[in-house]
Amino acid sequence: MKPHHKNRSRAYARHQRQRVIQRKTKIAIKNTTGFQINQDAMLKEKYIVLAIGVAIKHAHMAIPIATLCSFYAWTNKYAIILMMIIK
Repeated sequence: MKPHHKNRSRAYARHQRQRVIQRKTKIAIKNTTGFQINQDAMLKEKYIVLAIGVAIKHAHMAIPIATLCSFYAWTNKYAIILMMIIK
């Protein structure tokens, strides 16, 4: 018998999916805005909105708003903008 692979849990799978989403988002956002987004940098709102819109298109998947907000440590203001733009 092969040894049991320890990370086959559902939670781990979910976590992996989140990582893929985050990586794709990060790459897409970097490509669209033309620069690396610093997690503490307060960028111009229109840049962020544009980046998010294009990132979602690039990644070909629905990216949860919570993921975006927590991942880039944005304020509630940006969260509201994202909600408005995505709905």
